[in-house]
Amino acid sequence: MPDATRDKVLAYHSEIMSLVDYETIAARHAAEAASKQLATAVFLRRHAWLRTATITDDARNRIEDSLFDALNTKVEKIQADFKNFDQRVTQVEKLAKQNEDGIQKQKKCLEEINKKVIYLEDSSSRSNIKIMNFALKKRDNLKEEVISWINTIMKSQFVREEDVERIHFLGSPQIQHRPIILKFFNYAKKEEFLRVVRSKPELLSYNGTSVQVYQDLSYATSQWRKNMRPVTAVLIKNNLKYSWGYPVFIKIWKDGILHKIYSPKEGKHLLAAWGLSQEDPGAATLSG
Repeated sequence: MPDATRDKVLAYHSEIMSLVDYETIAARHAAEAASKQLATAVFLRRHAWLRTATITDDARNRIEDSLFDALNTKVEKIQADFKNFDQRVTQVEKLAKQNEDGIQKQKKCLEEINKKVIYLEDSSSRSNIKIMNFALKKRDNLKEEVISWINTIMKSQFVREEDVERIHFLGSPQIQHRPIILKFFNYAKKEEFLRVVRSKPELLSYNGTSVQVYQDLSYATSQWRKNMRPVTAVLIKNNLKYSWGYPVFIKIWKDGILHKIYSPKEGKHLLAAWGLSQEDPGAATLSG
């Protein structure tokens, strides 16, 4: 669950629990007031009847005493019921707290499992590149054309057929220029090729089309990095060095100290602490 959504859910939960507490207290007061009102009305009605009844004073006093005794018994019973109700509410609140603690632990476990899954997905594609908008001349000549194109960019026999573990298309055959996944046997070759094309993007063209080359990442990592763009934009703007960590965090070096951030919210707070918040003229806009 994204940090922003989780914070909202926790805030809503806290607000609901507060409202439940207030409504419980209000219900207690309302019940107590209603019982007292009923007892007072009964007492006044019976007192008026006794005063107008043609009975002796002794009989009248005995009846009034018995009424008070009965009323006290009812009040004590109501108080006992309220005490029992309080105990039950306390038990329910205790169970709710235990459940909430258990849910939080399960959420943390799930987050750790998700991170491990993402790490495994990214590790399996560590030597991959994704090539977009590659205008293939012959559909059945994919491997040869891509290798030739790479060697043209590198100006050498940089890649041979035995250096490529596999290469294939992604998506429907109906797409004009389908994305291509290329997996190198050698991770260092992939890194060297990406370094060159990133430093010289003008080399990325083939058969009259502009080509894009990316590191092949899992969907979760791609989305996370996309969400971190406001943070990285500020870092780039202010010449702060950073690199991507796995499964999902950013390593930032500033004044010889390494910092790690795991969410846009953490990034926003760290940049604000450095005086690079949204209000800074040289900073990009950051969402919470």
